[in-house]
Parts: sequence; C-alpha cells; structure tokens
Amino acid sequence: MPSTDFRLLLDTVIGKVVFVETILLTSGILITIFILAWRNILTTFHKKNQETLSEGLIDFLFNEKPVKVKIWPWQRDIYRDAILHQIHILAGQERDKMVALYVESGFLFKDQEQTRSRSWAHRLMALIRLDALSLISTNHVFIRALKDSHPLVVLSAIRALSRLEKNATSDQNLLIHPNLLLKSLEDVGLERRTALIEVISNIGFHHGAQIICDYMKDCKNSEMSIACAHVLGELRDPLAMPIFLNALNFPNLNSEAFLIKVLDSIPLIADPEAIKPLRNFLQHKSSTIRARAIIALAALGDEDSRHEIEILRINDSEIEVRRALQKIEKRVV
Repeated sequence: MPSTDFRLLLDTVIGKVVFVETILLTSGILITIFILAWRNILTTFHKKNQETLSEGLIDFLFNEKPVKVKIWPWQRDIYRDAILHQIHILAGQERDKMVALYVESGFLFKDQEQTRSRSWAHRLMALIRLDALSLISTNHVFIRALKDSHPLVVLSAIRALSRLEKNATSDQNLLIHPNLLLKSLEDVGLERRTALIEVISNIGFHHGAQIICDYMKDCKNSEMSIACAHVLGELRDPLAMPIFLNALNFPNLNSEAFLIKVLDSIPLIADPEAIKPLRNFLQHKSSTIRARAIIALAALGDEDSRHEIEILRINDSEIEVRRALQKIEKRVV
C-alpha cells in the first residue's frame, strides 16, 4: 500500500497538470476568439475602403471635373485592386482611362519591379496584374518570365503572350514566335488541360491553324498533341485534315487518347475524305474508339457504313457502343 505522503504528492502533481492544461485550453480559446474578431474587423475595414475607393473611381470616370481620390499608404493595395476590377469589367475609352490611372499611380512600375522578386508567388501575382493591362510595352517582362524557375510563373507568361495579336507591334523585341510558346508549354503544367487549350486556342485564333499543324508534325508530347487536336477541331480549319488523316491511316503510331480526340474533331471539319479510313475503326479493339467512329460516320452522313453499324447494333454489347448507337438514332428521329 502506498503511503499517505505519496498519495498527497500524486494528487498535487495531477492537480498541477490539470491546472496548467486548463490555463492552456482557456488561452487557446481566447486567442482563437481574438483572431476571428480581428479578422472580421479587417474584412469590414477592407470592404468599407473598397466601396469608398470604388465610388471615387466612378466619379473619376464619369464626372467632368472629378475630385482626385486621396489615398493613404495602407490603402494603396486596396486602391490598386479596385482599379484592376474596373479594368476587368470596363471596355473602350473607360477601360483605357483606368489603365492610364493604374500607370500614373505607380502600380505598373511596382509590378514590373515585383516580377524580379525572390518569391515566385509575388512574381506570379505581378504578372497576372500586368496581363490584365494588355499593354504591348510590357511584353519584354513576359518574354523574360519564360525563363523563370517556377512553372506557374512561366505558364502565366505564356498565356499573356499567346493573347498578343499577329503584327501587333513593329518592335521585334516585343514579339515572340508562337512556335516557341508551344514548345515552352511542354515544360510547364501539362496536367492543366484547360490552360493548355486556352493558350493553343489563342495562338490558333491570332496566328492561324497552320502554326499548330506545323508544330504537331514534330511534336513528341502526347498531352500537347491531344490539346492541339482538340483546338484544331474547334477552329474547323481544313488545314488540319492532313494531320487527322495521317492519324487515321497509321493508328498504331498514336495513343488511344489522341485517336479519340481526332475522331471527335473530324466531324467538326466535315471533310468527306475521312469517311473511308474511319470505317476501319468500326472494328477497333477499343469500344471507345468504335463508339466515336460510329458518331463520326453518322455526322459525316456515310450511307455505306450503315450495314456495318447495324451488325454492331446486333453483336456489340459494350455500353459505350450502345450509347453511341442510341445517340445517332436520336439524330435520325
């Protein structure tokens, strides 16, 4: 049996531990309450300042004698974001006026400085803000950022440069060949399919489908090839057909994912030359490929493939093929 003194000592130690734990728990709760309250105060303060500054910007836009908005040092970031918001939603002369105000307020210079920051996040945010301005004079910043060490920064620069119209300036130092942008994409964020398609679409829109076709001839990257095939279909340019016909004639040289995208894109261009090689895919080992071939041939109006499609209707039980058959039936009806 333990002695009375030992039990008293044990009770005292436990009591101290409980006391300390209670203090720590209470402190944690109070600190959490303080942080939440302070965050709420800052949010309210930010929102109030944003509303005030936005009203000042509207006055600056539409009044004949606008009063210059007075900005305190702690309001500069809020003011910058308010101007950027107006740049995003406005167009024409009003937008140009906001861009000029952004430049006059020193934000352009600060953003250009921040693109050299040691923090990749700061460099990225500065590029995003510069991109919103759409100023050709800042293109050298984006061209330099193509060599950045962080892929998101490089991707942001590529997206900005891809939006530049062909022959937008006579200064060759501010232009970059779209083929270089496509090759730069291979090194960054290929899992970001939406960004890939956006950049390639911009290049196709501003420079034509031939640029993308020329790039695809030597492209070894499957993700880029798939994205390019998607964009060529969306562009509906017959220039893409040699690429697509080559894929149909030599299917073993291409991945299934690429063939699927080609089969999806061909009906958008509607070139009857694709009908004959397409028929071979009705017997493909992949049910997905067979299903896409059925839809493509139906879209191209191939009457001669009806017999083979009817055989598939009887013998092919794969769910994707059944769905494709159901889809073309609805079109006929």
